[in-house]
Amino acid sequence: METTTEYYIPTADAQLHARLVLPAAPIGVFIVSHGLLDSKDSKLFAALQAMLAGESIGSLAFDFRGNGRSTGSTGYGNYLDEAEDLRRVVEHAAERHKVIGLIGHSKGASSMLLFAAKYPYRCPPLVVSISARFFVGREPPRRWKPEQLEQLARDGRFMWRVHGSREYWITEEQLRLRRSTDMAAVRGLPLHRCFVLNVMGAQDRVVPEDDVLEYDRQRPRANTLGCRRRPLLDTAL
Repeated sequence: METTTEYYIPTADAQLHARLVLPAAPIGVFIVSHGLLDSKDSKLFAALQAMLAGESIGSLAFDFRGNGRSTGSTGYGNYLDEAEDLRRVVEHAAERHKVIGLIGHSKGASSMLLFAAKYPYRCPPLVVSISARFFVGREPPRRWKPEQLEQLARDGRFMWRVHGSREYWITEEQLRLRRSTDMAAVRGLPLHRCFVLNVMGAQDRVVPEDDVLEYDRQRPRANTLGCRRRPLLDTAL
């Protein structure tokens, strides 16, 4: 019998809200990480957890600090903070289940790769990175409006969007953090003990193809499978 349990995982900085889906006899558990301006409660992750359960795989999806139903505050450039959130979630899950993989999307995928590189001994056998941006300091074209940039220059911050009930502010400090995040840290991924799969949508207009391909250029090609274009992913992403 499949069960779904929701609860909070405490960290030093926040309470991370999590949803654990377990089929009757799971072969293991995947940890699932969401992206920018998203949460575990989006349709994508609900569908992903249901799909995994159908394959007798459990999953633990969670909201990063300041996102969804988690407490604390988030930031545009807090990749390293999110890597620490993931470390805590992996440790929590490993105490109770057999963790066999990580799945991350967009910003959550980049944070996931930073976690795996920083804590190789915590890295499970399979890491699935969906639309992870490598050049995180390179802003997508036309992301910021002229009046927002004017407010940033004048006030040091501006309110970008409202997501759910939360206001998402962009600050000079968070932009600096984002630009200084070095994704070349993926060279430290423990490829001798975990398999890394990069996935992107063929029509993804948010994360350019060269961002995903750069991960293959940065890592030894042994034990990696580069970008795969699958029509099924185009609608999901």
